[in-house]
Amino acid sequence: MKLDKALGTLVLVAGSGLLMGMGFLAYMVGKTWTEATTQSLVTGLVAVCGGGAVVLVLLVSLIVGIPMAIRYLEGMGRARQSWPATSPAGTVQGRVVEERPPLLLADADEGSWDSPGVAGYDLWEEEPVSRSGEW
Repeated sequence: MKLDKALGTLVLVAGSGLLMGMGFLAYMVGKTWTEATTQSLVTGLVAVCGGGAVVLVLLVSLIVGIPMAIRYLEGMGRARQSWPATSPAGTVQGRVVEERPPLLLADADEGSWDSPGVAGYDLWEEEPVSRSGEW
């Protein structure tokens, strides 16, 4: 007997045993079945399917609804009010600030609205002294 024929026979015996067991169980249940058991079965199925539907709706609303709400509110400019940024980068006291170049790269003579003027820049009065021998 080859391996594939042996496995086929094993699967056939197991499958027919399973079907015969299900048939016997159905016969035994059918002997004692009443209208009250039908009602309890239907009630249980409705409860289980209803609970599963509620869980499924909650998951879909979390997975789909929250990103859609964020995009919708972002388009209206209210996303940062509803969901503040988790990191302090890009915000100053809750306000969103756009990135600007550092003050040292700005023109030192003109200054800008965000700088205190020349006093805000690190300017050397004299040449720095290198101390390479002290390490």
